[in-house]
Amino acid sequence: MVRLMLIEPSELPKMGFGLGAKTFWRAIGYLFKHPGLFKYVGPSVAINGTLIALLIFGMWRGMGTLDTQLSDWEAATAAHWYTYLITALSWVYIVAKTAIVFLFLYFVMPPLYVILMNLNPITAYLSSLTFKYVFRVEVGQELQDDELSVLKVVSIELRKVFFFLLKMMGALMLNFVPYIGTIFSAVFMFLINVQTSGWALLTPYYESLGYAYREQKLAVKQQKKVAWGLGTMFELVLLIPIVNILTLFVGNIAGALVAAEIEKKRLAPPETDAPA
Repeated sequence: MVRLMLIEPSELPKMGFGLGAKTFWRAIGYLFKHPGLFKYVGPSVAINGTLIALLIFGMWRGMGTLDTQLSDWEAATAAHWYTYLITALSWVYIVAKTAIVFLFLYFVMPPLYVILMNLNPITAYLSSLTFKYVFRVEVGQELQDDELSVLKVVSIELRKVFFFLLKMMGALMLNFVPYIGTIFSAVFMFLINVQTSGWALLTPYYESLGYAYREQKLAVKQQKKVAWGLGTMFELVLLIPIVNILTLFVGNIAGALVAAEIEKKRLAPPETDAPA
């Protein structure tokens, strides 16, 4: 079996933004052309989807504690004039709670979902099988098994989650800037998501090269155009209702197809000038 050689991140070929963007659409047809991939991506979506659903349910139930408190206050003050204030606060809180869950679904969940794909050992294994399948078809060779231990991979992904949430909190703080703060906050949140998702979708390839957190960060910097193209399309399609469900199935395949293109370019013989 041919194995990939461990190379420095700076030696990885640079690919364009367009490749990452168009490969995402190619992945949709690729999934139906190669239905064998369903046995890998299907369980991954089911497992991660369940984890995300439980997280959202926990958030909603947790915030429901204040619902109960407001209802108790409303009942206790029924004979007073300020019961109308308590009722108004209850409605404001319901709207705010719904908005928070909506923001989580559209701005936090997508990149967190892909990071969880690499963080969970079961879905990480399924992701590696997806990449191996695509590499066999597209590159004609087997993708090297991960050079990192499970504990090392988990620590790397937890580090990504920490910095992702830290950046998102910083972006949310911009809402306190008068007038333009909300606009800048939304823009920065989208850019953070794009960068995080692009990196996460290429992670199985980087792990096969033995890259730890620092090396992965350098690799993404080396290949920032293709990573941003991949992440941008992933985030934009996720904004489309119903279609976004399909995105969860093909995101990993798109990352594998981009990695295969990177590897084919890396293995291609150097171009030589034609003789005069």
